[in-house]
Amino acid sequence: MNFSISRFLRNSPKKKPVFEQITVYANKPESSFVIKDKSTLDKLSVLISERQVVNLAETKLPDSITLDFVSDNRKYAGRWLYSKTGYIRILSKNKVPTYQIPQAQVFSKLLGIE
Repeated sequence: MNFSISRFLRNSPKKKPVFEQITVYANKPESSFVIKDKSTLDKLSVLISERQVVNLAETKLPDSITLDFVSDNRKYAGRWLYSKTGYIRILSKNKVPTYQIPQAQVFSKLLGIE
């Protein structure tokens, strides 16, 4: 499948969140890093805005990492758990929905974790 991120960005109808930065907390603290590049943040914003709610039986996301989204949009700001399989949910003690990112490989690559 040939995926064009620029075509996807142009054709995306939903309003995307605006991220000021994303901190990626990898499994080892010394390998954590911050994404501040506006172009990358814009692409990630579009991809996460396309997420869909899924019914996931597991309570833990496999091989998940923590993402800290800094945004003026409260819907997206905060810490999220993300799995390379494309599952993402807000980090909470309460039961919260799990979402699927449609282009998980692209999302992971933009995050620098693939």
